[in-house]
Parts: sequence; structure tokens; C-alpha cells
Amino acid sequence: MHFRLLLISILVVAFFSTNALAQGSPNVTLLANVDQYGSTGYNDIWGYTAPDGREYAFLGVLNGTSIIDITDTANPVEINFIPSPSSTWKDIKTYQTYCYVVNETSGGIQIIDLSDLPNSANLITSSNILSASHNIYVDEPAGILYAEGESGVGVRIISLADPVNPVQVASINGQCHDIYAQSDLLVVSEGTTGSFGFYDVSNPANPTFLQRLNVPAGGYAHNAWFTADNNYMMTTEETSGKTVKHWDISDLGNITLVSEVLAPDGIAHNAHIKREYSYVSHYGDGLRIYDLTDPNNVTEAGYYDTFPGPAGGFEGNWGAYPFLTTGKILVSDRATGLYVVQFDGAIDADALDPKSPADLKAYSDYNTPTEMTLSWTDPVELIDGTPLPSSDISIEISRDGAPVATVSGGVQSYTDAGLTDGQDYTYTAVTRVVSSDSVSFETRTSWTAGGSPVPNAPTFVSLSGDANGISITWRNPTKNVDDTPMDDLAEIRLYQDDVFVAAFSQATADSGLEVTETYSPTTPGNYTYYVTSADNESPVNESVPSATGLTPRTAPFMDEFTDAGPLDNTRWITDNVAITDGAIGEPSGSFSMNLNGNPVGEDIVDSWPINLEGLENNQVMMSYWYEPAGSGNDPEVQDSLQLFFKNDQNEWKLIHAYPGSPYVPFVQVMVDFSSLPADRGNMFHSQFQLRFRSLGSASAVSFFDEWYVDDVLLDLGIATGIEDEITGVINEFKLDANFPNPFNPSTTISYQLPKQSDVKLTIINTLGQVVRTLVDEAAPAGEYETVWNGLNNAGNQVSSGLYFYRLEAEGFTQTRKMMLLK
Repeated sequence: MHFRLLLISILVVAFFSTNALAQGSPNVTLLANVDQYGSTGYNDIWGYTAPDGREYAFLGVLNGTSIIDITDTANPVEINFIPSPSSTWKDIKTYQTYCYVVNETSGGIQIIDLSDLPNSANLITSSNILSASHNIYVDEPAGILYAEGESGVGVRIISLADPVNPVQVASINGQCHDIYAQSDLLVVSEGTTGSFGFYDVSNPANPTFLQRLNVPAGGYAHNAWFTADNNYMMTTEETSGKTVKHWDISDLGNITLVSEVLAPDGIAHNAHIKREYSYVSHYGDGLRIYDLTDPNNVTEAGYYDTFPGPAGGFEGNWGAYPFLTTGKILVSDRATGLYVVQFDGAIDADALDPKSPADLKAYSDYNTPTEMTLSWTDPVELIDGTPLPSSDISIEISRDGAPVATVSGGVQSYTDAGLTDGQDYTYTAVTRVVSSDSVSFETRTSWTAGGSPVPNAPTFVSLSGDANGISITWRNPTKNVDDTPMDDLAEIRLYQDDVFVAAFSQATADSGLEVTETYSPTTPGNYTYYVTSADNESPVNESVPSATGLTPRTAPFMDEFTDAGPLDNTRWITDNVAITDGAIGEPSGSFSMNLNGNPVGEDIVDSWPINLEGLENNQVMMSYWYEPAGSGNDPEVQDSLQLFFKNDQNEWKLIHAYPGSPYVPFVQVMVDFSSLPADRGNMFHSQFQLRFRSLGSASAVSFFDEWYVDDVLLDLGIATGIEDEITGVINEFKLDANFPNPFNPSTTISYQLPKQSDVKLTIINTLGQVVRTLVDEAAPAGEYETVWNGLNNAGNQVSSGLYFYRLEAEGFTQTRKMMLLK
């Protein structure tokens, strides 16, 4: 049989492909190679088995999707080509008789009707829930599409209850590159953060954060996939030298790295798992198949290399789809298109075997500490689709490898008794056909008797304050990490830069309450804070950290990027962005911030949080300069530089986006907060942040393409909304422009008070630090003048440059800027 297929493969390769050097291991056989759009280029791949059993490949082309019937691999036939906006990145998934396609340029979610295959497949609509997306995933049992969110939204959660009219039901904020969901557990590959976030999506409209895996010395958190029992997860980092990692995730509170592999080329793209094998698209090393039978010793079981050279960087094998029942594996190569290969380990059960029990679940909580309730859905057909009546099946249950029960078809539940509270148990279930004695593959699940003792983390709500003290608000958990009810909440613990600093006593009755507490650090400064929850058991069970909050800086915010090297980590949060001299004609100095997408095609730099709370009446403005290319590579038109603001709902909202272009001299941009569209939300809160993001495609000249940003300023401006003064009567607070400005060595600052007030007049540097307090007293209504001689509070002369002066009085705040010259 394999000899015959090999002969066919040679003929097919000769007809369809020019990649004569592609090769594989003896147990991976080439069946077909289709290279129809090589001059355009390819990206991802997905597969589909129609209700009539015919098999199809959906091949991503840079300007569309090629739908290919590969049922007869000796004669692959393109059914249709669905054009799309041109994009290096495209992702494709299926649900029922529909195909969903996204790209990173525009066009929304393309929805393709597959019901008339093999005659035709037609684009029926494009959903405008989002305009572009890097990756999507469809959880078919749940009927939910997850999409990388664009416009600062990490993940969009979209219902496919009506497959032609998707509806967004929720979102998850934060970074996202890819998404995978199975059995109510969602993992988000969080890109440049080098982390993977886990969420409970049993209620998709209300996802609950469970845990975050921060990869030690991680690269780009690119992709993750679970084993069928959700006990193990394989991840890729698409970074040179970063291994494909296999993790034990059976206890999300104690995730353990159990094995690592990496092909010689050193850059893995995506991993997909089917039963005991993982199928990894490995760029220049092609498809790599790994045996997961021993999770602690993952080994290579086979390969097929589509790339002829010894190394390919980001060229070669982009995607793999191993889920066809026949054992055919679909592979896409960026230059040479579709490969169909055969691996016996990918073949599903015999056609006359029954399907496995579906959605096997176990449950126990503190009310039933010595019992476990199992539930599942009986199969209704054989592998080949032959109907299977419930009267002809039984479900065989095993606990930790030992048989415990045989349950008749139609019952679909079983309660196991005599267990030990707190002990973990693993259950397997198979379907047996009574009339033929044929047996399905097993399905597996695990649970803890009595439920997990580990509580969920508090839900972080907000953090405000300054370097001297913070006010932090959270919501207490009501459940443990396995979604069982929590009945023993004892305290909430506060951590400052990962160091435990305070505990706030709670009680079980406080579960679900929103709580606010204050804390003053021993040494004033800007810190990262999070909270955990702890129970009253001995030893104590403590949750994973909540989301973090950062001590907000005091506005104004400014950076002129004066020195080459890393960004100032008291102003910016980033992994890959640095200050360089690659720009041309900087508006000030010789350096600017460089975003080039190296090494992962995307750069994100976030400002440290800035406290804008209560500044709605100020004319808050942001200004910055940007330049494409500089002295480096031109960004292509599909590349972009983007500016986002984070509103008080923790949502990143797109403010500006610039398409790539050849070199253009620096352009200044001004953003007036009062003119932002209402749908961007409220930006006047204590954790406001701004974000610059670049998206770049691989360059033939060097690596990725260049953008430069310089002289970023967030200016508080002048307070507004105050009535005109009546002649001779002071009826408003007012801070006048200083005179002279610029000045050396001193300047006069004038202000007026309409009533007796507690007044504070301070001088602030561009870091947001108070350098001099000129006035701090109670004063009657009237007009005032004070002189600043350029000295700080210690009596030392400050350096020349930009400074701000701020008046605070009875709820009024106004800030102006001035320049000291020497």
C-alpha cells in the first residue's frame, strides 16, 4: 500500500511542484503537492471533512483562500479561490458547514458557505465585528469563535449560535497572539510578554482569569495546544533557539515543564496535538511529529521537510493540520504551497469502531468529599457515520487504570464512592458496541475529591494614588480554581514587586465583596502591586496573583529619548524596543525610539500608568513625532504604526494608525483628549496608559521594517469650563502664564483665588517629580504672585529644560509649562 502511494506521490510532485529536494522520514509519505500561487506566496492551512466524507484543504494565499478537494490525492482539484485583502498573515477555521477567514489587513471575518461542496464554495458575507485579526480559533462543541482582537482588545469572544451572523459576547484584555480552547479552558498565547494566560470559559459571556504561566527566559509566546484530557500543553515561542515545551497543567497552581524538543533549524511556529502525537510546523525544518506517549520524554516520531535548504528562518513550513480521520496531514509551505502527507499515527479508529464518549467530566466539591460524579454524552454513530442506537452500547469506566463500572447506553452519568478527600483521580471511558464487541478510543478526565483546595485569585479592579501611598480595590473570589464553591476565605495578601507586604483579614461571608484598602510603601516609589487570596487551612492554600496594578505617575509625562540603549523603565514597559540613532532629522537630539518588529514581527511599548483622574476639565493634550524607515527598511503598505490609549474599563482603544511607506521626514501629531470619539471611553482615570505598536513583515533587505517615535509629551494643558470673570470681581480660580518664558535665572508666576482656599503651587520636572513646592498654605481670596528662582527644595540649582507648574486649590487643578534656559 505504501509503495503504491509513493509512486503516486512521485507523479504528483513532478506535476505540481518545483521543490524536488523536499524529503521526509520513512514513516511519513508524500501524497500530493499543490503549488498554484507560488509567485504570490502562502501562509496558513486548515482542513475540513464534508458530511459526505470528502476531504478538503483550505490553503491560505497572501491575497485569498484556495479551497482544494484532496479526497483523491492523485488528482487534487481547486474548487474555488476566495479573494481577500493582501496580507502576510491569514488564519482559517471551520464550523458546521462554514469556513471563517481573517487577515491582518482589513475585510473583517470572511464567512464561506461550504454546503454545496464539491460543486462550489462561496463567500456569503464578511462580519464587521472586527476589521482585522492575526489568529482565530473555533471551539466547536461550545459554538464559540475566539479572535485576536485588534484595536487593543486582546481576545474577542464571538458566538456562532447563528453561524452567518456572529455576535460578540465578551472580550479579554491584554496581549494576545493566539488562542486555544477545549472543555471550558482557554489559553491565550500572550506574545511579547512571554506568558500564557488561562481562563475559565464555561460561561463564554463572563470569562474568568485562572492563572498565568510566565515562561522562564521566554521568547515570544506564540502558540499553545492541550492534550485531549487538558492535563498537558505544548507551546511554541517562534524565537530562534527557544524550544518547543511540554507542560503538565493538571494543576494550574503548579504548572511544571516536563519535556523540551527543538529541530535543528531552531525556530518552531505552531503545535497541534491529536491523541498521542504533536504535529509542529517548524519553518525551515518542515513538519515535525513528536510522540507524547511519555510526557516526560517527548521524542521525534517522524518528519517531512518542505524547505530545501539547511535553514530557513521564517521561510518553509507555516502550518499543519493533522485532524483528518484518514491520517492525511495537510502542510503549508510559504513558497511552495500545499503538501499532503500520510502518517499512520494520525489515522483514526477503524471505520466500524464506535466513536468515543464525548465531553467526559468529573465533579466533586466540599459537600461531597468522598464521591465523584462523572457525566458524558453517548456517541450516536460509528466512525463511518453509521447510526449507533444507545441500546447497543455500554460505557466502561476506569479509575486510575482500574475498571470501576460498566454503564448502559442512555444513562450518561455515574457516581464513584469511597474516595479520599483531597486526592486526585483520573478517569477514562470507552464505548463498547454490544453486538460487535468493538471498542472506541478512550477519553480521559481528572478531578480532586472534595474539589481543589486552591482559591481563585481576587479580581483586580483598580489602583490609584502616588509614590507615597496607594488605594487598591479588588473583588473577593467565590470559587476555587476548579470552579467549586469556596467556603474558607481567610485573608487577602498584598505584594509589592513580588514581595509580600500586607495582609487584609477576610471571612467566608466576604466572598464576592468588592473591597478597598490603602497601603503606604516603606520607601516611596513606583511599584508593581497584586493581591492573592488565602484560605484558613493548615498549611494555607494561596491563589495565584491577580492582575497587576502599577503605581501611577503624576502627569505631565515626557520623554525626548536622549540616550541610546534601553528605554527608561520608570516611564515605559516593553521587551524589544530600544532607543537608537537610526532615524533621520530627529526633532530634538540625536536619538529616538525605534520599533522594528524584531524578532517577532511586532513591537509593543506601553507607558507606565499616568494618573489623569479628575482632569476632565483640563485641556489634556498629547504630542509626538513619528517617521517611517529612517535610515533603515521601508515599512510596506500592509505594515503599520499604531497609537492606543487605555480607558477606565482596561480596554486598549486605537487612536491613530499609519500604513507603511518609504522614508518620510518626522511628522508631529497632536491628540486633543476632548475631541476623542465617545466610543473610545473615559481616559480620565488613575491607570491611564498610552501604547505604541508596530506591525512589520519580514524584509528582503534586513529583518523587519523600521518606525521611529520621538518627543512624546502628555501635557495637562489649561483648565476649562469656568465662567468668565465679572469686571472687578474674582469669580474663578486661575493660573496665569509665567513671565518671562523662557527665563533665566527667575520667572514670576501669577494666580488668583475666588475664595479662601488651601493652595498648593508646585514645580514638576518631565519625570512627573515635584522639584520645588513654592506655596503650600491656606490663603484668602485675591490675586497672588510668586517667583521661582530655579532652585529645588534642597536649595540646589536645577538643570535647564522643560518644567511644569501646577496650582491645586479646593478641587481645582491647572498646569502650565515653562522653559529654563542657561
